[in-house]
Amino acid sequence: MFAAADSLVFSKLPFPDADELVSFADANGGRIGISGNSVSANLLDHWRQQHDIFAGVETYLTKTLFLRHQGRHERVTVVDLTPGMMGLLGVSPNWGRALADGDAAITQAGVVLISEALARRHFGDPASAVGAELDTTVGPLAIAGVMADTFRFPSASPMIWRALDPRGPLTRNFSGTFAVARLAKGVSFANAAAMVEQRAADVGAAAGRGNPYSATLSPMAAGLVGSFQSRAFFVLMGAAFCLLAIACANVTSLELAGAISRSRTSAVQLALGASRLSLARVAVLESALIFGAAGAGGWALANGGMSALVSMLPASMTQRTANPIDLDARAMIFLVVTGAGAWLLTAMPMARRGFRADLLSLLKLDDRTSAATVGGARIRRVLTIGQISLAIMLAMSAMLWARSYQSLLGLDKGFASRNVASISYTIPPEFYAEQAEHRAFEGALLAKLANVRGVIAVAPGSPPTGALEVHGDVRMFIDDRPLDTDGINLGLRYVEPSFFSVLGIPLKQGRMLRPREPLDHAIVSESFAKRYWPGVNPVGRAFRQSNRHPWVTVAGVAGDLTLRPTGLKGMPPEPLQVYFARQAPAPPRPVARNPPIVSAAGGSSRFLTVMARFATPDLIEQARAIARRIEPRFDVEVSLVDEDHAKQFSDVRLVARVVGGFGMLSLLVAVLGLYGVLTLLVSARRREIGIRMALGADRSDIRRMVMSSSVRLAMAGALLGVIGATAVARAVEASLWGVRPAEPSVVIVVAAVAIVTALLASWRPAMTATAVDPSVLLRSQN
Repeated sequence: MFAAADSLVFSKLPFPDADELVSFADANGGRIGISGNSVSANLLDHWRQQHDIFAGVETYLTKTLFLRHQGRHERVTVVDLTPGMMGLLGVSPNWGRALADGDAAITQAGVVLISEALARRHFGDPASAVGAELDTTVGPLAIAGVMADTFRFPSASPMIWRALDPRGPLTRNFSGTFAVARLAKGVSFANAAAMVEQRAADVGAAAGRGNPYSATLSPMAAGLVGSFQSRAFFVLMGAAFCLLAIACANVTSLELAGAISRSRTSAVQLALGASRLSLARVAVLESALIFGAAGAGGWALANGGMSALVSMLPASMTQRTANPIDLDARAMIFLVVTGAGAWLLTAMPMARRGFRADLLSLLKLDDRTSAATVGGARIRRVLTIGQISLAIMLAMSAMLWARSYQSLLGLDKGFASRNVASISYTIPPEFYAEQAEHRAFEGALLAKLANVRGVIAVAPGSPPTGALEVHGDVRMFIDDRPLDTDGINLGLRYVEPSFFSVLGIPLKQGRMLRPREPLDHAIVSESFAKRYWPGVNPVGRAFRQSNRHPWVTVAGVAGDLTLRPTGLKGMPPEPLQVYFARQAPAPPRPVARNPPIVSAAGGSSRFLTVMARFATPDLIEQARAIARRIEPRFDVEVSLVDEDHAKQFSDVRLVARVVGGFGMLSLLVAVLGLYGVLTLLVSARRREIGIRMALGADRSDIRRMVMSSSVRLAMAGALLGVIGATAVARAVEASLWGVRPAEPSVVIVVAAVAIVTALLASWRPAMTATAVDPSVLLRSQN
């Protein structure tokens, strides 16, 4: 768990002197590319001249292209970067050479570095890939070198890094590139940021920027490693430490049970002349060997379980980070420190208790009195309550996260998503370049899907899953009223009438759009209508997005889409929806196509997505096979809409699963701990039990006495666990949805779990306490 959290949240970038790496940001602090701004070639040249701030400035673009391999087209991510980027990052290829300045001048056969995984897949041996070529839809790519799989820049997705000239054809149709810089020696980040802000206007003017230019710096790690879902990892780390604490408490309880009996052996050795130092040395060495073996076992289990944990992580986590998710030296240091801490918490207090005791008192102790010492019993009870409270806290937290995840999945989306699937092709640039050809392929696909047995309806377009085309901060004109100065988030869609029937989006008022209806009519969502025409019929009313856009008449009002919970922290408000009729495809261009320069940039692939509603979800496999048969050359993805919707909340699912697993394991450990304590206490009270039974106590009374003490311990632990879980839930309340920190139903279930746990743990000790004849118990000296 630490290794994953260290790679995704805690660790800095895996480059030498990574603290010196920065990226340019806009004036609002947003990283280049996220905000839509970028650095032009002229700006790049002038920033490179600021030698008192930067030791180097390089730039890159992220795109996609298609490899031709074994008759198929494989879509891969490619990063076009200036040749000095690898030197700036402080890395080099494991095989072959780095990119050189002359490589960026070659436009017909680009010079590239590739990943080790891609080299092994296509060439078998990375060394044999050096000097070879990759066949792609943009022409051959000459391989200069191979990067180790641990190199991930700017994220985990890229497999190819291509030499870039900021003024060459690879930047055509791009307004600029993303810039990365390394600070000059002796320049702190704060000083560099201040100087960049001061010089930005002058740099922009010197670069020929017509508009005022401003720039700030941000640490490169802030944009590449990120803090996405970091709250979830803090919860997971806390759960892991709770489980470790439960295990330590259990071991301490067992150590305490045998500490005094071992102390009697030590007392005999002391009486025979052994020194306390030698005995302490033996005890420390013995416990260190035990914990060393446990640490080695933990490392082996972590190695085996790392791939399973990574497979559980959302792709948005694993693909974004520049750090490899593995067990590195930092994980080993964490293991050693944690193991040493656990050893000190468990073994050393017991050794101290035994070796500092009075020799004469130790020799007088027998097994019965040693087991029943008041101090030892009190410590064991406290440890047991602590184990139960932590286990209950984990179980309650897991239930809250699971309930939150179920609430998110049960969110009313505003449309009938059950058994609706999306079928999406990624089309290389050399195919269906004309819009008419694209539409013809789409029509053929829809016709074939409509004839599949069990397909209820089909429609072009992608289903709403939380990633709509949003035109943010639009300022609206409504009828003859002035501009809406507040601004809104507007989600625009261009759809066929079948879009509403396939998804089951209800039409509240007005009429449905006609096929190819002009863009002067639209359907708006119910929230849109209520915002701008409260209490009146919006049908026939007019609006426009700005004074530069034409007026649009409302033809109808559709139900709202609720694709994500706006109550979660960080979630933007749901955009107001506007639907236009999809227009006829543009006629073919009269001139001959000339795609090489355009496609050389990569990133020119297109997507075709259609929707289908199936009678049963098992028919999706049949649809996937049909989609592949229709066009086997393209990548095709077929997925249920409900599955895509659930991916938005994969971090909540991750926490629910992992904390749930920890909770079940901790309950098992707590049951064993409670069982051990009760067994020891019953053994210590055997003579007392014999006297009670001899004086007329019924066996059921004895069992009730033993079990009631168990229930009291469990309820005390449950109370503390509920308090702790409620405090934790309040701390992460912004990440929960549809549940309260002190959910009554969860508290009731937790109390029931505590009682059942106590009864299970105490049943056998209680039966053991009454299984022997009282006369035998009274004669027993053990």
